[in-house]
Amino acid sequence: MIPVFYTRCLQGNHPEGHVQAVRMFVKALESLSTYPAVFDFEYGCAYPPPESSSMEVRRLPFIGCESAISGRADLRTAVTLLFEAFSSLYFGGTELEAFRGKQDIVVNVTNCFRYMRLLDRRPQYPLVLHYYMREPSCRILGSWLSGNADGFLASSHSLKQYLIRCRLPAANIKVAYPPVDTSMYRPLDKTKIRQTLGMSRDSKVVLYMGSLKEGRFPLQTIVETLSEVSRELPSLMLLVAILDRPEERERAEQLVRTAEKCGVSGKVVLQIKNLSDKEKNALYATSDLFLYPASNPSMAIEPPLTILESMASGTPILACWQPSVAEIIEDPECGEMADCCQPTSLSRTLLALLSDESRLAKLSTNCRRVALAKFSLRVSGRGLLEWFDEILNQIHT
Repeated sequence: MIPVFYTRCLQGNHPEGHVQAVRMFVKALESLSTYPAVFDFEYGCAYPPPESSSMEVRRLPFIGCESAISGRADLRTAVTLLFEAFSSLYFGGTELEAFRGKQDIVVNVTNCFRYMRLLDRRPQYPLVLHYYMREPSCRILGSWLSGNADGFLASSHSLKQYLIRCRLPAANIKVAYPPVDTSMYRPLDKTKIRQTLGMSRDSKVVLYMGSLKEGRFPLQTIVETLSEVSRELPSLMLLVAILDRPEERERAEQLVRTAEKCGVSGKVVLQIKNLSDKEKNALYATSDLFLYPASNPSMAIEPPLTILESMASGTPILACWQPSVAEIIEDPECGEMADCCQPTSLSRTLLALLSDESRLAKLSTNCRRVALAKFSLRVSGRGLLEWFDEILNQIHT
């Protein structure tokens, strides 16, 4: 089988969750010795089998990228050109016709609605539309999409229910959680990491990782919660990790000023850096809880990658209630939900969790077990291939 990912923005350090998720799905398939082709629409580039492949070339200019970028190329043309580029590069053109005629090809399209204008006609290959977020336009286009795709992928069961309400056929929707590399994100020795970070081994560390935009991080509420809980739990620390960007630095300065006014500036530790996976794993693993205070599911992919990475690292979750988060942390219990817009509710839940060491230990064990069972590379990769195989079998029969 040759899965083809038709997506955007895979170059560089793009923080968007769906971009990271696509990268991880590619890695998941690699772990099963299946090497997908990736067409990056935004940059007009095609990617051959990635680093684990024996092929020397990692990236090549996409043939005909000018027309693709301007929106004049339909998906059939894009995929055909992509395969021709691969064939001529790796097979010297001698196997081009055989390669082009292969029947075990599935095209996986992300950012479905933003690039639906490219689908001027159905491609000759089976087409799967992959959803990571709720798209309001799906309510309008649902019936049309049902007749223009062979299958659908949703990144959570709650997102699947949303798609069903948008009139997509339930039988044609498969759920595949965004994969996490559980060999990279794993539990580590808290004491050693805290020594490296200059933090006390006895501190109760709550980690937030992500954007400080108001919709993602209700700054005033979080600082008030920190102030209230630290009266009962003086060892409490809030570790905040953000990307090194001007807008995030501005919000970080506002966070520091607010913390100073509330008398808890010494309780906030900032990490302003574009972190590697290894560095992120260290921050997850050194923390007692991961805080996800965003209340709007449209703010991130479902479920958020940071929650999945934290769980793989063995760190329990405290999150504002969202359907996709609830489904991943409630059975078995991997954390708590709270009203993150209300300091009292958030403070009560935070204090109860951090004061119960035995419960935290149980939650940590559950987090790791769920990560291995539901969204490790191999589990997610197998789920994807099984769905693609099922679609191919339906079409061939």
